[in-house]
Amino acid sequence: MKVKWNVLALKALRPRAREYDRGIEGKRGLYVRVLPSGQRRFMLRFGAAGTKMMLETPASDLAGVDQEYTALRAKYLAGIDPREERRAQREATTKAKSADLARLTMGALCERYLTDHASKKRTGAEDARRCYSNILPVLGTLKADEVNRAQVRELLATIAQRAPIESNRTLALLRKVFAFALERDVVAMNPCIGIKPLGIEKARERALQTAGELRAFWTLTDPDAGHLPEHAGAALRFLLLTGARSDEVCSMPWSEISFDAATWILPAERSKNGRAHLVPLTASMLAILGNRPQTDRPVFWPATAMLEPRTLAKLLRTALASGAVKVEPFTVHDLRRSVETGMAAAGVMAEVRDRVLNHAPRGTGARHYNVHDYASEKRIALETWERRLQSLLTGNAAKNVTPLRRPRSA
Repeated sequence: MKVKWNVLALKALRPRAREYDRGIEGKRGLYVRVLPSGQRRFMLRFGAAGTKMMLETPASDLAGVDQEYTALRAKYLAGIDPREERRAQREATTKAKSADLARLTMGALCERYLTDHASKKRTGAEDARRCYSNILPVLGTLKADEVNRAQVRELLATIAQRAPIESNRTLALLRKVFAFALERDVVAMNPCIGIKPLGIEKARERALQTAGELRAFWTLTDPDAGHLPEHAGAALRFLLLTGARSDEVCSMPWSEISFDAATWILPAERSKNGRAHLVPLTASMLAILGNRPQTDRPVFWPATAMLEPRTLAKLLRTALASGAVKVEPFTVHDLRRSVETGMAAAGVMAEVRDRVLNHAPRGTGARHYNVHDYASEKRIALETWERRLQSLLTGNAAKNVTPLRRPRSA
């Protein structure tokens, strides 16, 4: 028995113990289903087999039900199976939602970059710091493929207001992150291309060259003076003697040191240019190492903390700012420049200086054909630099190499 198409007639249908259907007068194929709960739903039956499909419009919206019914009926009469069409639409929606969920946010992209790429780099810790400090607080929740140039520029401008050079470094990191994403088809373009750094950078030329500057440095790093923690002062002196990079010295384990051979062998995985590097240890270097406690921790780490390049740089800045010694400010990296400058002043050839500082070989011949290890030349160069440093510190033209730090008493 069919029911009339009006609110009163539909409300008059009483629920039963089991659901039942009633056809609608004047609307071929449209049925109302009454559930035991009293809820009503509409369905369309079509085709010889009486195929059923539930309408999506709520039963309370009769105008909407009529509109949906009319549209579905018209598709059926046009030879379109409305149920198959709906299934295809739902599948497309599901795929679109899955694809949207699969699109990486900047947070997820940075995590993948740090895990798959930056963790294998010497500068991985700095990349992680900039991701968490500069990038993710602003861009972290955005989809990586939606980040645009305007957003990148705004981020960099904000950073540049407090730290222009840090803004430049963040731009460089973002370029690498998006290049990583582009290679893996996570994004279609790198929004950093064409964006110029905001900070004006000038190549540093600072080096400790005069006797006064070097004596001030030696006083600043004297463990008895108390200007710096003992382990930091020792690390800084070791840097001035070796010309090594701060990250290489700060994380140097005892396993890389041989007192018998008087060498420090930096493995390729810790080297900036990916090549193993032998550093001959002079008398003063051995004296510094001999005063360090040999534990399972890196050589210059204190007992209860770590010593990272950033920490060492901050300790140096604080000590210089205190005015304890009168010297023009300098950075940790300036010590490396000081070593090369000192060796050059002592007559060490540029080729040997490059080997001491572990610069990447220049030219095809140097990179692929010259397999000489320069061990003897490097030892002579570092001993020459040590003698020059000693003469500047003491005011005497020393002929023999002697430790620049008194050994710790037994």
